[in-house]
Amino acid sequence: MKKTKKRRFRIWWLWIAFAVYEFIGLTLPCWSHTVRESNRESWNITAKAMEAAVGEAPEKIAYVGDNNEALAERLWLMEQAKETLFMAIFEMHDDEAGADMLSGLYAAADRGVKVRLLVDGTCLFYNLFHTRDFRTLSSHENVEVKVYNPLFLHAPWRINYRMHDKYILVDDTYFLISGRNISSAFFGDYVEDSAKKHDRDFVVMETEPGKGRAYKQLRLYAETVWNLDCCQSLSLPGDGGKELLARYQEKRLANPYEGPETFFSASLCLYSNPAYNGYKDPLLWNEMAADMHEGSDILLQTPYLVCSSEMYETLQKASSTARQLDVLINAAEGGSNPVAGVDYLNYRENVLSTGVNVYEYLGDYPFHSKLLLVDDDISYVGSCNSDIRSVYLDTELMLRVESPEMNRLLKEETTRYQDRSRYTLANGTTGVGSDYQDVLVSRGRAISLAILQSVMRAFRHLA
Repeated sequence: MKKTKKRRFRIWWLWIAFAVYEFIGLTLPCWSHTVRESNRESWNITAKAMEAAVGEAPEKIAYVGDNNEALAERLWLMEQAKETLFMAIFEMHDDEAGADMLSGLYAAADRGVKVRLLVDGTCLFYNLFHTRDFRTLSSHENVEVKVYNPLFLHAPWRINYRMHDKYILVDDTYFLISGRNISSAFFGDYVEDSAKKHDRDFVVMETEPGKGRAYKQLRLYAETVWNLDCCQSLSLPGDGGKELLARYQEKRLANPYEGPETFFSASLCLYSNPAYNGYKDPLLWNEMAADMHEGSDILLQTPYLVCSSEMYETLQKASSTARQLDVLINAAEGGSNPVAGVDYLNYRENVLSTGVNVYEYLGDYPFHSKLLLVDDDISYVGSCNSDIRSVYLDTELMLRVESPEMNRLLKEETTRYQDRSRYTLANGTTGVGSDYQDVLVSRGRAISLAILQSVMRAFRHLA
């Protein structure tokens, strides 16, 4: 009896020791803001090659914001593939929208297209690894799957370095840059409005196959990441895929679509974070900061704002020379990521002291979009949140678009968001937009936000 108790006691302490090890491994490495010189040197080769890419033909860009059109657009885009299809995704769920995307990839592979799928390791572990449709896709002879930074419990610090990219490359004719994850919250009408999220897709068309600068940059970036040591091949057994093919045909018939209606002429340039799995120099943020420092009328849209001292300095410098710098975020009580959303509640005075105007959006459902508008012609679109995680830890992509037409379209849309926001201006004025409607916060939600405010002060770098 005593031996049994001792054995249980030891097992209990082993579990505690394991939990402490995981917690320390998860949190401590990110407090040390050190970039390995070997990582920096290796990535500089790719960064210089991307910067040196020369466009030999113009590119055109289209915007898709509607959730229903976004579903039809993705399936249409996959259907355009004749030889190759490369897709990188941070998060894909085992739900209706996830099945739609997997069916499109499977159908492409089944007609002979060489499909490559790159998935973030942590999200794969939680969302896809065990699912039938994903296993079916990965078993197809024309499909190759790789996992960025697979999840290993013996090395918990690796969990912090995520692949947050969302893009599709179709032959040498189209590519898509987006901030959308693949779940039913972002596509179609699979969920109630209260559970939806809004984001943006941008489809780029090559006027001459493979000759545009942004296409060349994305192709170079994608191949570099695919061949990183932290990306491991994955092959799983699956069934014949008849259900996926049937689903694809059903969805295409239900969503007849011939591509985006309007393509704008634009000068495009792709910027990225370093893609190795480690702490990163803020290369992407620095590019965005350079344009902010030159701008007069600036709008930064991000689902939540979590700033380092360096990011505060960027906002302060930009606001000191700009006529106006607006920051548009989700209100903490209405956002879909309260862990990050409470940071503004904790550091509101720090943000306002930079001289920006802050708009807190409360709509039918939160936005997930990441956007920077500078004056009347420059737009940055893509995956990068304005938070410590996106700037220093994750892989990120933003497409710099020089196009007055695109800038005007996006500015009109963000104005509608601002109309449904409460605001605090740099001069201290507070108020609400013309379409603002307050929401009743439940007692449970209020308590959870209060608890998160306390906890996340120490771990805001992980939000």
